Amino acid sequence: MKQTPRPTPKTRTQKTPIATRRNHARTEREQDPVQVFCRVRPLCSEELESCVEVISDSVVQLVPPINSVAFKSGHKNGTQHVFKHVFGPTSSQEEIFHKLGMPLVVDMLQGKNGLLFSYGITNGGKTFTVSGDHDNPGILPRALDVIFNSIEGVQAKKYVFKPDRVNGFDVQSEVDAHAEEEFNRPKQLTAKARMHQAEFGDVIRPLMSEDCREVIDDDSCYSVFVSYIEIYNNYIYDLLEELPVDPIKPKPPQSKGLREDSSHNMYVSGVTEVEVQSTAEAYEQLLKGQQRRRVAQTLLNTESSRSHSVFTIRLVQSPIDSAGDQVLQDKTKMTISQLSLVDLAGSERTSRTNNDGERLREAGNINTSLMVLRTCLETLRENQQHNGNKIVPYRDSKLTLLFKRYFDGEGKVSMVVCLNPRGSDYDETIHVMRFAELTQEVVIDRATVDMAEHKEGLVPGRRLANLASKGVVEVDGPVVHPYKLALPPFNIEEFLSLDAIGGLRAVLERRSKQRQMLLAEQHQKMAQLQQLMELQEQLNNELKSQVNKLSNDLTGRDTEVSRLRDELGRQTKLNRQLEEQRSQLVQVKKQNSKLQEEFDRIIKKNKQLEKTTQLYEHNQKEMKYELSHGKQKMATIQGFVSQERDKYEKMTKQLAKKNKQLYACDEKLRKVQAMVDNPPASPCKSTTNDPSRQPLNIPVRSSTHRKRSFSENWLDHRPVGSVDSGTVLQPLIKRKKRTVAAPKSKDLGSAARYCLTHQQQDTDGEIETQLYKGNVFRTAGGGSSVQFTAVETLKQHTPTNTVVATPTPVTMDTDESSGSCDSVETSCWTDVETRCAVAIENQPGASPALTHTVVK
Repeated sequence: MKQTPRPTPKTRTQKTPIATRRNHARTEREQDPVQVFCRVRPLCSEELESCVEVISDSVVQLVPPINSVAFKSGHKNGTQHVFKHVFGPTSSQEEIFHKLGMPLVVDMLQGKNGLLFSYGITNGGKTFTVSGDHDNPGILPRALDVIFNSIEGVQAKKYVFKPDRVNGFDVQSEVDAHAEEEFNRPKQLTAKARMHQAEFGDVIRPLMSEDCREVIDDDSCYSVFVSYIEIYNNYIYDLLEELPVDPIKPKPPQSKGLREDSSHNMYVSGVTEVEVQSTAEAYEQLLKGQQRRRVAQTLLNTESSRSHSVFTIRLVQSPIDSAGDQVLQDKTKMTISQLSLVDLAGSERTSRTNNDGERLREAGNINTSLMVLRTCLETLRENQQHNGNKIVPYRDSKLTLLFKRYFDGEGKVSMVVCLNPRGSDYDETIHVMRFAELTQEVVIDRATVDMAEHKEGLVPGRRLANLASKGVVEVDGPVVHPYKLALPPFNIEEFLSLDAIGGLRAVLERRSKQRQMLLAEQHQKMAQLQQLMELQEQLNNELKSQVNKLSNDLTGRDTEVSRLRDELGRQTKLNRQLEEQRSQLVQVKKQNSKLQEEFDRIIKKNKQLEKTTQLYEHNQKEMKYELSHGKQKMATIQGFVSQERDKYEKMTKQLAKKNKQLYACDEKLRKVQAMVDNPPASPCKSTTNDPSRQPLNIPVRSSTHRKRSFSENWLDHRPVGSVDSGTVLQPLIKRKKRTVAAPKSKDLGSAARYCLTHQQQDTDGEIETQLYKGNVFRTAGGGSSVQFTAVETLKQHTPTNTVVATPTPVTMDTDESSGSCDSVETSCWTDVETRCAVAIENQPGASPALTHTVVK
């Protein structure tokens, strides 16, 4: 077989590997703006009003419809917006890929990173642009197709590169990779798995095109790894993670966290990275993740994405050894590039979708993450335009934190804005356009790193020379092995010159070193070959045992085939019966059509009946409401009547009580009138010589033993609420020490005389003031007691009365126990008995020193 060798690619400026990349201070580098493209999807119906018009390949115009908020607020003129390129409603998926996706794939094959956002409102066509469908594949399947077409023939064996779980990769020999592949390979594919592989092959086969490839370095080996995550409610979930199957209690997926690797790049910790060997395998992983992605139905979209999805393709490339046979076992020579395609969930307004519950919470988190993305881009633009140093809030959202390094100059950033030209979406679309204009003003530093240092010391054409030496390929002209260095040209006459001898000696020394290197490499390969032969021998033994087992199974299968043939005959009879039943089914369908017509007529009648029922229920609800409202009014009136009845009963009781008080006052007035008509012959005093009266056991202090300082000190006790009587004659206390509202033991201890002011209303409604005077004594318990000696009464009568208001002193003698005092004195004393009948005692629990007993 004759094969034309791949052309050696030109030396290009490429990106440093992720494993060796470092965050360094920014220098003066070339910058590129964020490339923003626009795609306008076709209208679902020609009757709908369009608000988007494509002016040219880079300009689109928005015209506000009459029913939009912008038009009603006075913004009636259309606005034009400029993009990198505008794809109209008739643009194909292939055209969009070649304009938008192909440059990102080319950069990835050259070792550079790429990021693509799809942004827009809900039902704008973002998922279709990125993923596509069975008949119209999107950017992602076509990018996978180009990658695998380009690395065909130079793809490394499976498990040569292994993820190290910290955002890097390890490299191992082909022997170890083969052993791990045999260990992880399933024993036997099920029928369902084979059917899925055939289905994916049918889907991808129309995409395969030999022209759709890029030129790469033939002296390197390549491997492709894919991962698929979603950011749902600001939590990261792995869509390719294999969860344990538990039909009783299924385990929910666990969220993943973001970590920072040794190069200060953010990555998803514990994410599943699957190594794929073809476009079909990669597309299978894509469909697997899409089945697990969270979607829901809203008023604006039947399958609305409720999360941001990120599909990441990582390309690992490493140069082959000097023999052109195996991958270099040097991790530092490895180059890792990646392409991330982000399908952002569409922004939506709750007023239009009428979301509630879980859908409302999802919409809030989607809008919040998109707002954080816009805030980060605004801060970047402000810092770049005004040389600011504001902190970019990447950490406010998992989405912006994950792609922080792209905005710091670690890759190329592109965005496609997907528009729905429907007129009812104008108010949301205008916000999308403003965000797109903002994004185009952000510039990203261009990554410029040379990859030549990874191939230092290696001669180009190693793979082709190795294949030619094995006779695998044929090339035009002689094939020189990279280690067979040609001797320098020289003439025989100049053979003895020192320059010629020195050059020949240097060439021979290099050839000697290369020979030693080849010998060492030969011994290493011989050891690897020995290990591979031993492993192959083990596999042969296993295969022999499996062949014996299969031969035994074959005999059982023969009997099974005979049984199946008998079953086939029975199935043939059943098929005949089935055909007869089909003919009967046709007749039944005709009858069903007639019944369907009858059923439609019944449904129309039912709808009319439902309308009548709804009207009846509405009237019934109104009547119930009026009845309940009337009951409430009746209850309010009954409550008001009961309150008035209670007030009337209370007033009746108060009136009866006042009548009793008036009756008592009349009784007192009659007694006073009797006392006035028959005055006593002499003052009411107690006589100690009267044998019928016994003296009270009252502690009395002799007047001869009083201290001089306490002889005239008065304590004036005036309760709270005392009012001015308005009389001309007022009580006069000469040596009044203090006036208190509630006397304490301390106040009584510093006074010798005590005066209590008491006010009450007489039968005529006039204020009557009574002054109770007494002496203060020390008690045996250490407290103080009061002995009342006299009562002064101050009353004021109206001019119609014949009695003039005069103070009436009444002398009281505590030794008098009989009822010799008149009724007035007794009644006056009785009214304040509860207030001053008990002495004030300082010691707790002590009995009162003095009590007054009224003889009735």
